[in-house]
Amino acid sequence: MPTYTTFHDAWNNFIQDNQVSHASYSITVLNSSSGSIIFEQNKDVGLSPASTLKTITTAAALHYLGKDFVYTTLLQYSGSIDSYGNLDGYIYIVGSGDPTLGTWRFTETHADTIIAHWLDALEREGIKSCRGIVADIGMWNTTQTMLNDWTWEDFG
Repeated sequence: MPTYTTFHDAWNNFIQDNQVSHASYSITVLNSSSGSIIFEQNKDVGLSPASTLKTITTAAALHYLGKDFVYTTLLQYSGSIDSYGNLDGYIYIVGSGDPTLGTWRFTETHADTIIAHWLDALEREGIKSCRGIVADIGMWNTTQTMLNDWTWEDFG
């Protein structure tokens, strides 16, 4: 990750990113003690509060979880594997964070990439068949893992 000497440099790098090439953005950074403006751009552009609230959520996540935190999805199995690669048991996918499993925006978190890693892991264990695959969504307290009014494009 690049290191910047000023916020202005970091901001310029951000607005040049292809993923925000068609975005609307506005920012005002204030000194929390004096209230004086440290940095601002497009300060009069009105934006949806949901988009603005993401910065607060991100700040809270960085504070409480840390910059290196990542959710993990575990691939586990039960039972024994015979000499032919038959698992007398089940494979479990145990989620802990993102119910969408990944995003198409980054190769390393694309569903095809994740599944390829899982298939490699099963091959390393010698598993060729099993009784079934169980998705454990016990981390979430509801069967609805995505909001009804969100589009798939919003989940990236």
